Amino acid sequence: MNRLSKSLTMFVSLSLASFLSGCANLLVPVVIATTPMVLPSPENAAKKNTSAGQSDSEVVKTIPEGQLVFGSLPPQLLPEGQCGLFLWGAGEGRPLYFFQNTAEARAIIPVNGKNIIIHRNAAARQIVEGFFARQSFIVGDIKISVNLQPDQGRNVLKGIVIPSGVINVTENSGRQSVLSVVGLFNCKL
Repeated sequence: MNRLSKSLTMFVSLSLASFLSGCANLLVPVVIATTPMVLPSPENAAKKNTSAGQSDSEVVKTIPEGQLVFGSLPPQLLPEGQCGLFLWGAGEGRPLYFFQNTAEARAIIPVNGKNIIIHRNAAARQIVEGFFARQSFIVGDIKISVNLQPDQGRNVLKGIVIPSGVINVTENSGRQSVLSVVGLFNCKL
């Protein structure tokens, strides 16, 4: 836990304790909520693609040359009235690996310092309109499959939690990468 988190936790605890001590025998339910946000690391945010003179936040339609290295997407905005699928790495740091506005048959992934648009070519097991438990995408000669296990207590209004899933990337050379993910399908109403 970093210093800011500890300070904020201490402040909330002390404020809550002083408030409750002034309210003899009065129980007040308190809910403290945080919204997870994935930010790119300072090193990645400062990097530039020297050959094209463009930053790594550019969205492109092809994967840059070289071995595939997954990064982290910046925070993704969801327009009002639309739904989105957010998938984070299941490991330390929880990088945002995948975002899909479910009104579209495409998604965005961070590969080799660029945010890449991938196009869906198949989908199965529709959970709700636009949200599928199994999807496959293609960009160039690279195939990407997304297989998710959504929570059984599905509620679109509160968001559908995805406690486990896998993104499988198959390169044209036959090399495969498997990423364990967790996620959320949510709508901005």
